[in-house]
Amino acid sequence: MADAFAQPIERAHQDLQNQFHDKVDVPPSRRFVGLDAYEKAIAAGPDIVLLCTPPGFRPAQFAAAVKAGKHVFLEKPVAVDAPGYRAVKSANEEAKRKGLYVAVGHNLRHAKSHVAAVRQINDGLIGDLLFTRAYFHTQGIWNRPRQPGMTEMQYHVNN
Repeated sequence: MADAFAQPIERAHQDLQNQFHDKVDVPPSRRFVGLDAYEKAIAAGPDIVLLCTPPGFRPAQFAAAVKAGKHVFLEKPVAVDAPGYRAVKSANEEAKRKGLYVAVGHNLRHAKSHVAAVRQINDGLIGDLLFTRAYFHTQGIWNRPRQPGMTEMQYHVNN
């Protein structure tokens, strides 16, 4: 597990242990903290790398994982600008050449309620669909407070 900050790693580790108990095997020696933590996690020898980090970091992290020969799951969005997109596209071409699997997350694709609603729409339950507009905003705006000693960059990355 890797993150720029220790607290999210510990929180996620505890959540996983609560859900999966003894199936979770991530001792402190395989929990990496810092902006270079992804490099340490990749070097630790996983088969697959899950990139659920802020999207501005994903292109470089994706390229590093592919270079190391790892299968990759990227949360969306995979990039936030044109240079990032080009970097992801290039790394994806390398992944194809290496025969690596790459997947991009779509958080509602497998949600039972979402699948059921889409099925009902496709089955014509509400008639012919002529126009749709959808908004996704479930948690409101949040802000993690600045912690003592946090630099400006750390505060922004944490949010």
